[in-house]
Amino acid sequence: MGERVLAFARKKLDPKRFTKDPVYKFDVISWKRWPNESATGWFPMNDLTLIGIVSLNDPPRPSVA
Repeated sequence: MGERVLAFARKKLDPKRFTKDPVYKFDVISWKRWPNESATGWFPMNDLTLIGIVSLNDPPRPSVA
């Protein structure tokens, strides 16, 4: 039987840069082409704080031999 583990993390964002009004548009599609942290749509992927993990049972599908 397979299992999956999901990790959850958080990071406090700078409210001057990541605003609610107007809403900051995070870019989750072209992130591989970001030149640096100043790119439009950039979101932080460092200095995260782990807040928990969850394990899920992931049984094989009936069609898997």
